Amino acid sequence: MFCFFDISQYQKKEWDNRNKIYTHNGELMLSVPTKSQKHFDKTIGEIEVNNETNWAEKQYKSIFLNYKNHPFFENHKPFLEDMYLNQRWNKLVDLNVYFFKYILKLLDQNIPIVMASNYDFQGQKSDLVLD
Repeated sequence: MFCFFDISQYQKKEWDNRNKIYTHNGELMLSVPTKSQKHFDKTIGEIEVNNETNWAEKQYKSIFLNYKNHPFFENHKPFLEDMYLNQRWNKLVDLNVYFFKYILKLLDQNIPIVMASNYDFQGQKSDLVLD
């Protein structure tokens, strides 16, 4: 079982909403825009995606243009199209779980995923992992 820790505090400029791809010009940071209302007191599970821009289409285009000729890209293209072009993400955690499930599928791992927010943990900060 894998517990997705959606109750931990969201930290701006960390990897919860960012990743890098490699381009012919070097690294390119891809960031999912979030609604910026008092992030410091929100959990990862509470963070909303800011869909007022066309971030998903731009990111898909960046990935497509930089990887379309790479081996195996066509294998992942349907997933990328679905994630970026067909879905509309309201919560960042939903996007992250969707992506994580795809990685598990690629690794042929049939691991149940549970959300920490579905349990009544009592610990605070780093003590939460002990619960």
